Amino acid sequence: MNTDFPQETHRNRLLGFFRRIRFCSGLLMVFVIAGPLPLCVGAEIVDRIVAVVNDDIITYRELQQEIRPYAERLESLDYTAEKKERMLFQIRNDILNQLIEKMLTDQEIKRQNISVEDRDVERRIELIKTRNQMTQEALIAALASDGLDLAAYKKIIREQLLRNKLVNTEVKSKTVVTQEEIEGYYREHRSDFAGTRRYHLRNILMVVSPPASEDNRQTVREQMEAIHDLLERGAAFATLAKAYSDAPQADQGGDLGTFDFDDFSPQLKAALTGLDVGDYTPVMETDQGFQIFFIEEIQRRGTKTLEEAAPEIERQLFEEKVSAKFVAWMKNLRERSHIKIIQ
Repeated sequence: MNTDFPQETHRNRLLGFFRRIRFCSGLLMVFVIAGPLPLCVGAEIVDRIVAVVNDDIITYRELQQEIRPYAERLESLDYTAEKKERMLFQIRNDILNQLIEKMLTDQEIKRQNISVEDRDVERRIELIKTRNQMTQEALIAALASDGLDLAAYKKIIREQLLRNKLVNTEVKSKTVVTQEEIEGYYREHRSDFAGTRRYHLRNILMVVSPPASEDNRQTVREQMEAIHDLLERGAAFATLAKAYSDAPQADQGGDLGTFDFDDFSPQLKAALTGLDVGDYTPVMETDQGFQIFFIEEIQRRGTKTLEEAAPEIERQLFEEKVSAKFVAWMKNLRERSHIKIIQ
């Protein structure tokens, strides 16, 4: 959220100017964002207005100041002039909306007499320094590299704290996450809390040497299907692997070792999904030949129970609710306000 506020004295001068210009004889006052303001003799143009928000204004200079970094970045990109123009137009609209919403929240802060103590600002800055392992000198140097001094940074922090208080009052204090919502989320996203999985696999491989005819491939497939039938009847996988597998690990009962699930090919992931320890895949045609994989063991690391996952789920649901409620609150605030964009 942008925290570069226009100066009140600058606004007052502008408002005074536009009050004077209304009384200029024979002159129709028109606000045009693409051109200069009409002049009275002896009147001095300070700036031009791009938006009126209740009793406050946003000026062209303020808008351009916010747009400038994006415009400079856009200019360095290898886009056509037409695309740059379209993108800059969208950037301008987005930033103007941000400035309007910022002004509306500032007005609400003032209306509700929300304030922040100096010690709260200092405490937040100390917390930022601690989290980033910065000394006071390092902080001042970092601010200087961004064109800020400590006084300007304190102003930014104060404005952030004021907005946080406003959001707490209007949105967060009215938001609740129930135990039923937490349990429902856990059930629907159980795989997110399953942690990492490592599979201890065995395989039976029958190689199809290229160039093999289709008849040869079909013969090997039928042999593998016959082995699969033996597994269905209860035959031990390791015994069948020793007897029929062409893999180098055949003597060890087809023991391949243990692997992270994420390291498997998409084909093997799909085949293993839904299977448990002691299960085996259908006959699979792979680059090496026809294979059947057997799950000897599944190791789970980082798995979280509902009780362990509940704080994380509550935070996520709370943030989602707050975000949605803030959007609705801001929409209502805009509808209750007088906003005029000068085009």
